[in-house]
Amino acid sequence: MKMMNSAEKTVPRELILAELPGVRAFLRKLTRGQEEDLLQDTMEKALRYQKALDPNRSVRGWLIKTAFRLYLDQRKKASMAPSLLGDRVHDIAQTHSGENDPGELDRLLSRLTEVERRVFVAFHGEELRLAEISNRLDLPEGTVKSHLHRARRKLAQRRASSEK
Repeated sequence: MKMMNSAEKTVPRELILAELPGVRAFLRKLTRGQEEDLLQDTMEKALRYQKALDPNRSVRGWLIKTAFRLYLDQRKKASMAPSLLGDRVHDIAQTHSGENDPGELDRLLSRLTEVERRVFVAFHGEELRLAEISNRLDLPEGTVKSHLHRARRKLAQRRASSEK
């Protein structure tokens, strides 16, 4: 019985690179066009751990799984930084409030209930779809829509009262 050395077990680099278009297509659908950084991280990881890949298993499957895990890690990091809501939420809140004071964002969001704030930030700040917010918060999609509507209405009322 012949023993395989590590060079014989290594998945060829060309095989990994050949899967690049399929992984890019997967990430494009997952991230709605923001796939390049994740694709680069996925391929870097694949090439770094190339010798650990099992040549008897699907390379594309491993790459897709790795890409998805990196995507989840990225989303988790983003959700753990609520103080970094981003310019998008600030712009939306400013539009609804008519205020330019950066501290006004915190005051505006503090007037919302916890669930309204989470839905508003997820929708406008993280640009998640209603279905994604529904899954994240374990709420029916119609309830998410109601909370988003109420949050927008409260911000609009705040704007109307400040213009008087």
